[in-house]
Amino acid sequence: MQEREKKPPNAQLLPSEALSKSRPKIRLSLAPVSTEQEVRFGFRVGELGLLVPSGTHSELVEPSSRIYPLPNMPIWLRGLINLRGDLVPVFDLHNLLHLSSPARAQPHLLVLGTGATSLGLLVDDLPQTLYLGEALQPPPPLPGQLGEYCRAVYGEGEMLWIDLDFDRFFRMLAKTQD
Repeated sequence: MQEREKKPPNAQLLPSEALSKSRPKIRLSLAPVSTEQEVRFGFRVGELGLLVPSGTHSELVEPSSRIYPLPNMPIWLRGLINLRGDLVPVFDLHNLLHLSSPARAQPHLLVLGTGATSLGLLVDDLPQTLYLGEALQPPPPLPGQLGEYCRAVYGEGEMLWIDLDFDRFFRMLAKTQD
């Protein structure tokens, strides 16, 4: 048998040598995924954290999108935007729920839903990914009429994140304006 020359530890192998070397066996070990944590997206409005409803299409719209005001409407209904041919109402939850606004000059515009059922919300920060555990029991008191339309409240970090039934909440607002 022919003896191979020993190479110094930092020497590079020739391609033919590298290909002929046996590959180390790799064992994959998958950590169990916690079924107790739900992944959701949340956004802030004042001191409130609100969750994007599960299964709802959401998108950030250019801050330069023009909001067309509507006459004789409450201050919390900022107006309408034209989003790909659909008129989308834009709501200011700061004014509706009497929340403090940050000193930002331009809030973000988050649109929930698609087509004729979509609505726009002025939000303070970009949406963020949240890993939620168990809902708080009992839920803490919430501002305004949010408590009636709250599905659950979660604590994550120092924030409370509210799973709000946006559809029912905004239908209620529409009925109060009739």
